[in-house]
Amino acid sequence: MANSDAAATYWNTPQYHGQLLTLGLTDKNCRFLNMIGGLGGMGRAGGAKTVGVLKFPLNSENAFDTPTQQDITETETLTAPTPRNYDRSQTEYNYIQIFHKGVGASYLAESATKVLSGLAIVGEVENPNDPWVDNLNMSLRQMAIDIEWHMLNGIPNESASAGEASRMAGLFATQNKDGDAAHTINTNKRECGGDALTVDDVDAMLLLMKETSYAPMQNPVFIGRYSALKDLADLYGTAIMAAPQTTVGTVYGQIDTIITQAGRFPLVEVPQCPANELALVDLAFISPVFMPKPPRNGGPGGILFYEPLAKTGAADNGQIYCQISIDYTSEHYHGKLYNFT
Repeated sequence: MANSDAAATYWNTPQYHGQLLTLGLTDKNCRFLNMIGGLGGMGRAGGAKTVGVLKFPLNSENAFDTPTQQDITETETLTAPTPRNYDRSQTEYNYIQIFHKGVGASYLAESATKVLSGLAIVGEVENPNDPWVDNLNMSLRQMAIDIEWHMLNGIPNESASAGEASRMAGLFATQNKDGDAAHTINTNKRECGGDALTVDDVDAMLLLMKETSYAPMQNPVFIGRYSALKDLADLYGTAIMAAPQTTVGTVYGQIDTIITQAGRFPLVEVPQCPANELALVDLAFISPVFMPKPPRNGGPGGILFYEPLAKTGAADNGQIYCQISIDYTSEHYHGKLYNFT
């Protein structure tokens, strides 16, 4: 079984007996993409952003002064104080990325629905398919998998020409658009030194979020692979003197939510997260960002669309197109644990 970059033909699209199973990762595992609104244009409160440029700002920032002891005398109040200007800056950006797939099937492949391969077992179901419909469905689902992977792991790039790809920064990225070592979640990260994850590691990350970034923590969840979440759940399931734990489910050794001094955090398995890493992401501040294509001359447009291509032979060919990125508002609102065994 090997996928290939080719239109479906009579010879490369056999029909089989038996129930059809999709092995490995599927779009049903794209929990992170679904949590932030999916590809339907929904997102955090107010919906997802749409933009008309490849590079878009995630926020603008200002900050209060650190309080110090004040000694204002009555005499000083007789004169108005000098106005204080609170400056703004804009330092965090992300980039729209193109996702583009072709779909095609020959007329003969579309017609040959009764040519069956494999063992014919009595009582077993036939599994004929329309190769064009099947490939369109699989391509759409593959695109969802690809988009989620880039939202988590993508290395950013700012395009400077039509021949250079624009790429979004994923939440777990460790490199910036200039190729320098830099984490997307940089302020509230905890490097665990290649050792086993500990409660101290979790507490250190939470301390950064609470006392360095003052993260609002409106809807924070831990995301990671099953193995990493199990490590986290085991910590709070066996540390007798730790903060109380909940046993809401039976997903990770009887724990699918942990309670710490900083709050209660659900654990959500996201298989496309990198190994030996966890992120505490605030879903209230994350949404997809789209660059919709306007329809032209009766053709398709929008966020994600299929478009039939001109006939060049005895085949039905088309393309799927999407322009998308992720808005995480500010890296200060999220935390990361990485490099643990």
